[in-house]
Amino acid sequence: MLYFKTAPYLIGEFFTIGGIIGIGMLIKTQDVQALVSLIFLGIGVFFIRRKIITLKVGTQVIKYGEKTIARITRVSNTNSEHNGRVVKEYHFQYEVDNCPLNYSFKSAYHRQLERGDELSIFYMPNDPKTALIPSLYSIHKY
Repeated sequence: MLYFKTAPYLIGEFFTIGGIIGIGMLIKTQDVQALVSLIFLGIGVFFIRRKIITLKVGTQVIKYGEKTIARITRVSNTNSEHNGRVVKEYHFQYEVDNCPLNYSFKSAYHRQLERGDELSIFYMPNDPKTALIPSLYSIHKY
């Protein structure tokens, strides 16, 4: 089983814990300001759900998928920032049965990646668009 311990995947855990603590305060004090904890809990659940979906797909792709090489074809800035860093979108291209496919990944922390770099990518043989590049998620044993 995979576990992503990098941002944004830890955000869900932090918000959920904050929301649960806040709900405890809400029950104990019945303070209106403690309602903010429900917002925290909602944000936490959103990120954890996203994490679970990515983990399920990633586990399946690495376990049952085929491996090939993906090349970065373009790096572009987004309008988002994370911790004061501009989030970049990395566009990859890989081939399955001589058919070019695209994969994109957004991150504010993979500054070492440049156009032309090649990374291993796993894809599902029955659905080659379902893919994962393990090294982008700090999974290096594959």
